[in-house]
Parts: sequence; structure tokens; C-alpha cells
Amino acid sequence: MFPRQYRLKKKKDFEGVYKKGKTISNEYFLFKFIENDLENPRIGIIVSRRVLNKAVKRNLLKRRIREAIRNNFPEKNIDLVIIARKNIENYQEIETLIKQFYERLY
Repeated sequence: MFPRQYRLKKKKDFEGVYKKGKTISNEYFLFKFIENDLENPRIGIIVSRRVLNKAVKRNLLKRRIREAIRNNFPEKNIDLVIIARKNIENYQEIETLIKQFYERLY
């Protein structure tokens, strides 16, 4: 789990990213992001019930995404929302997709 300063928690923060943010997507994830005025990036992860209907599996996917982000933490000060579109079981694929997102971002 990220420290509180690195998390998007409030509904208004998520809505701000949705309304004003830019989008990069691939088959498995939708990345919405906007630059922030803080000293650090903030990240929110969404896995809906449509993607995985069991809470245990949704939370497992979130943990894998968090770990991939922790190992490849963003250098820019952005608010980032990651929305899962499909289930992806392999951690290496998740990490690869996040690295590809960062390459497109920078």
C-alpha cells in the first residue's frame, strides 16, 4: 500500500482527473492523468465488478498493479487513475504495460 500522500482517495480528486485529464489506453488498462501542483504523484486504481466479480480477485489485481507501480514509480507530479478493462493474471505483463504507459507519458 502507498503512503497516504501518494494516494487519490477523495471523490473530487477522481472527478477532477476524469473531467480535465488526458487518456492513454491499451487492451487491459485505461490510464487517465493530469499534472498536479503537489510535490509528489498520486495514484488511484479502479477494478469494477464487470471486470472481476469476486472481491478477492479484484483486490488481488489491485495489489499487483500497486506493486508494479511501486517498482516503476512515476517521476512526474501527476494524478493518475488506472482503470482495469480486462482481467490480467500475469504480473510481468502488468509491469510491462505500466512501463509502456510511462514511455508514452514522457
